[in-house]
Amino acid sequence: ATTVATDIAWHTHKAETNGTSIPYWIDGVLAVTSTSFVPIGTQSSFQPFIEAYGHANKTSQFKYYEAYNT
Repeated sequence: ATTVATDIAWHTHKAETNGTSIPYWIDGVLAVTSTSFVPIGTQSSFQPFIEAYGHANKTSQFKYYEAYNT
């Protein structure tokens, strides 16, 4: 959960994992950092996915999605 208000504008989202936390940015601003259920090491599975849902009559659209392993 973040404090970012819901709207209909396009936004850029970014999430990373560093082994201890998962910071999540919206439009280049750190929105939230999770320290729960963080995958650690090569034995943990971390698969990219998109979960989108609408509230009432609102919808979600994705223009671009990128996932990579560095």
